[in-house]
Amino acid sequence: MNAERVIGRRELALVAALGVTVVVVYALAFLGFFPDPPGTWGHDFSYFLPRLLAGADWRAENGLGAVPWFSPAFGAGLPFYASPGNSYVSVPQALAFVVGPLDAVRWSLYLFVAVGFVSMWSLLRITFKLSAGPALFGAVAFAFNGCFTSRMLIGHLGFHSIMLLPALAHFCLAPLPTSKSARRRRIVRDACLGGVLFAYTFQSGNFYAIPPALLMIAALAVLCVLAGRNLEAVFTRVVGAGVVALALCAAKLVAGLAYLSGFPRTGYALPGARNAWDATRLAFLSVFCDPPFVEARERLVDQPFALERHEWEYGVTWIPLVLIVAGCATWLVRRARGSVREERRTWPLLVLLAVLLAVPIALNVHGETWTPFLKSVPILGSSSSLVRWFVAFVPLAIVAAALACERLPLGRHVATVALVAGLATVLVSLSADRFHYRAGGYSPAPIAEAWNELDATGRARAITSVVDTEVEGDPNALAFARDDALVRGESQRRPYEPMFGYFLEWMPKSAVVAGPALAESGGELNFQHPFAFVYPRELGREPGARFRADERAQLERFLAYGPLDVPWPARQRIANALNVAALFAVAALLAATFLGARRDAR
Repeated sequence: MNAERVIGRRELALVAALGVTVVVVYALAFLGFFPDPPGTWGHDFSYFLPRLLAGADWRAENGLGAVPWFSPAFGAGLPFYASPGNSYVSVPQALAFVVGPLDAVRWSLYLFVAVGFVSMWSLLRITFKLSAGPALFGAVAFAFNGCFTSRMLIGHLGFHSIMLLPALAHFCLAPLPTSKSARRRRIVRDACLGGVLFAYTFQSGNFYAIPPALLMIAALAVLCVLAGRNLEAVFTRVVGAGVVALALCAAKLVAGLAYLSGFPRTGYALPGARNAWDATRLAFLSVFCDPPFVEARERLVDQPFALERHEWEYGVTWIPLVLIVAGCATWLVRRARGSVREERRTWPLLVLLAVLLAVPIALNVHGETWTPFLKSVPILGSSSSLVRWFVAFVPLAIVAAALACERLPLGRHVATVALVAGLATVLVSLSADRFHYRAGGYSPAPIAEAWNELDATGRARAITSVVDTEVEGDPNALAFARDDALVRGESQRRPYEPMFGYFLEWMPKSAVVAGPALAESGGELNFQHPFAFVYPRELGREPGARFRADERAQLERFLAYGPLDVPWPARQRIANALNVAALFAVAALLAATFLGARRDAR
């Protein structure tokens, strides 16, 4: 029987009520960090809030249909949408258009807590076919996971998409209808929706989460089989989702790869634990205990800089661990008594699961030949740390705990145990030490004032000059919150831009100086041509090159957040067209599957 049909209205009402309660509790617990008692936000909001404002400025001048490939607000002219970390196509940015950057962050926080709750419940209740109690426990535990909370508090806004991980797995692994026509429609629907979620993760700036997400799906597939589920068309749906995602990201992907090719960020050393035991210990503590950021400084080698507490926060608390241990102990006891009918494939599947779980561990082990190999792998080589792969353990640990809860010999008391475990998880999560996130140091007041002005006038404040905000007494230091310069109509010459390294180690040299943007010297204007960072050969200039004096009219338009006329190469034009076509095609496919399902229901 299809699991979706056994979920009654009363249970759905309970899920909705509990979901609302979870969001309210979450809001009450963390509203005090936006702002915190000193009136500040997490320090990395100094990167995201100015860019949300710049996105709103662009939309005000060009409307929703125009793509902000470049922005005058940062670095005296830099790529914007083309940057892999850009989140212009995201829920926070869409909300910023309406309520401003600050409220957009708050509403995104609560919205994605709800999304995470519902997606984990769907994965457990429908995909894994668990009973209501363990499914609700898992949903609550995932909503309060430490990875999402800590990243939002510190200001890593792009990490909001990790709450979509259970939904990604659900669309790839969910059971299919028995009817052939309904089955085909469901495969198409799941592939499209999975592709949309993969595409959103990439478009919202969290491209580093995609490889761990694929690893998570593979491990959850193994758990599904171990739990007695027959998987159907998983490979078809995963590949289909990948094709859809690539098509929906074609424009950004092609431009982003071109941008990265000039600034690969391979110069950072890749930190790793001395041995596999140390890496395993760090991962275990990160997921089930307090973040081991102090211990990590002793156990990691080749650290370009110390990884702070939030980099190690993946906590699901020790409550799921207790359930997992209890479930494993129960299985071993029943097996010893001969009451478990073990299938031949059980041990091979357990070995496969262990191998998959070992991948994030292996990526964080240092070796004389292993580490140079990792540095040679695309994407991995551009990383300054691979600890973020631990995010795959968050949904895996919760699913394993829910499965263990379901299998415990508790009879009718399973729901009660699940309820107690859920409440305990929330209490332990809320009682965690979060002093690290107090006094974040970044004041969003200038961004709020600039948004109020934009909201009142409907016009963006044009960039008129370049500024170089120095730390008093140290002209080489980079001032904190320097990207707020856009609220004054200034473009920060040395912005906070990780593409060029965290200290701008690889930022191209430029003749741009602090002063009026339209100032002319040597036949060139005092502003960089951003297209040169992405396609220097097509423009005929190197990254950091300035606008020519005969391009004054184009620069004036760009400074007012207008578009640039640039010689896009053929591959970019094809990618742009493919991206637009994919949007219409995916919408049409989803509409067709929805209408077909409604016809079947009649």
